[in-house]
Amino acid sequence: WKGRLLSIRCQRLQGEFQTARTELKRYQGEWPSTLEERVLAEMAWVDLSAGEADIALERIREWKQSHGYLSGELLLTNLQILGDLWRAAWERKRELLAEELLKQIRAETENAQRTVGGIWAWRASVFYEQMQESTLYGPEIAEKVRQAKSSYQQRDFKDARLAYQEAAEIAAQQDQLEIAAEMYFTAGSISLHERDYETARKFFRESVDRFPETKRAAECHLMWTWCLGKSYEQSPTRSHREDYTSALDEHFEMFAGRSTVADAHLMYGQFQENRLQVTKAITHYLAVSSTHSRATEADRSVLRCYQTVLKRLDEQHKSTDAWREEAIQRLNERIAVYPQQASKLSLRHCEVLLGLAQLRLAQTELDSSAIDALLNRVIEACSLRSQSGENDSAWKKQTLAAYRLKIVALAQTGRTREAEALLSRVANAGTKPLLELLDGLSAAAE
Repeated sequence: WKGRLLSIRCQRLQGEFQTARTELKRYQGEWPSTLEERVLAEMAWVDLSAGEADIALERIREWKQSHGYLSGELLLTNLQILGDLWRAAWERKRELLAEELLKQIRAETENAQRTVGGIWAWRASVFYEQMQESTLYGPEIAEKVRQAKSSYQQRDFKDARLAYQEAAEIAAQQDQLEIAAEMYFTAGSISLHERDYETARKFFRESVDRFPETKRAAECHLMWTWCLGKSYEQSPTRSHREDYTSALDEHFEMFAGRSTVADAHLMYGQFQENRLQVTKAITHYLAVSSTHSRATEADRSVLRCYQTVLKRLDEQHKSTDAWREEAIQRLNERIAVYPQQASKLSLRHCEVLLGLAQLRLAQTELDSSAIDALLNRVIEACSLRSQSGENDSAWKKQTLAAYRLKIVALAQTGRTREAEALLSRVANAGTKPLLELLDGLSAAAE
C-alpha cells in the first residue's frame, strides 16, 4: 500500500493529476487505517496541484470536523493550501482577503506549536516565515530570496548573488525600488564576504546609479567607496588614491545630512592619518557629530592624532602649549555628551577621559579639580565593572592606567600623603597588584 501511494505521488509530481486522482478513488475504502491521513494529504495535494485549492481546503476541514484533530502532516498541508489561496488573493489585489488568510496561517502555525510539536511544528514555523517574506516582498520576489538564502547556506555564493540580482530585477519591474536596492545591497555584501571587492563595488555602484532616491542609496554609495579604499590599500597608486578621495568627496555632496556622512569622515580621517596628514585627519574626525553612534571612535582618533602632533613637536624641541590647549578644548567639547552615570561609561569613553586627564597633567598651570573629576569618573566606572564580575583584561588595564595617573596627579599637585595612601591601599590588596601599578608609573608621569 505504501508503494501504491508513492506511485500516486510520483504521478502528481509529474503533472498527471487526473491519473493520480483516479488511482486514489480506485482504492477508496480499501486503504489501511494507518495510511488514512497520508492518503487524505495526497488527495488534498492533487486538488491543490490541479488548481482546486478550495476543494483541498474543504477536505481538510471535513476531516478535522469528523476526527477532532489534524496530524502534523495534515496541519502542514492545510497551511500550504491557505498559502496558495493567499497568493491568489495577493495577485488579484484582494487585500482584505489576503490579510484574513495570513491571520489564519498564523493561527494554524501557533496551533501546530501547541498540538503536534517536533518536526512538523518546525516546518510550520518555517512556512510562516516564508509567508511573511511573501507579504513583505510579494510571492515572486520572495521565492528568489528563498533560493538565494538556500544557496548561501550551501556556500554557493555565486548562485546566491545571482538570485538576489534576479530578485532586484523583478522588484524594479514591479516599481518596488526600495526592495530592488535592498537586493543589490545584499548581493554586494555577499561579495564582500568573499573579499571580492571588484564585484561588490559593481553591485553597490549600480544600486546607487539605478535607485538614487532609496533609503539604501547612501549605504550602497558608502560601501562602494569603501571598496575603492580597499583597492587603494592593495595597490596604493595615484589613480586608486584619487578614485577613493573623489568618492568620499562625492559622498559628502550627495548625502549631506545622512548618518553615513560621519562614516565617510571617519574613513577619510583614517586615510589622512595613514598618510601622516594628521592635522587634516583631525578635521575629519571632528566633523563626526558627538551624538553619532560612532562618536567615541572619532573621539579616540582625535585624541590619538593630537598625541601624535604633540610627540612630533616635542621631538623637534618646539612648544606644545598651543596644540595642547586646542586638544583639551576640543576634547572637553566632545566629552560633554558622555553619560554622567559611571555605570554607563564604556571602555572607549574611559580611554578618552584618561587621555584628556593626561593632557591636562602636562599643562603649565594644573587644574586639579578638572583632573580629579576625569580620573574619578574612570576609577568609579572600572570599580563598578569589577564588582559586577566583569574581569575583562582591557578593563583591568584601564583600572591600572587610571590609578597610575591618579597617583601622578596627586603628587604633581602637592598631595603626597594622598598619593602615599593610595599606594598603601593597593599594596594591601597584594604584591601583584602593587607591582602591576608600579610598572609603567614612570611612563604615566611623563
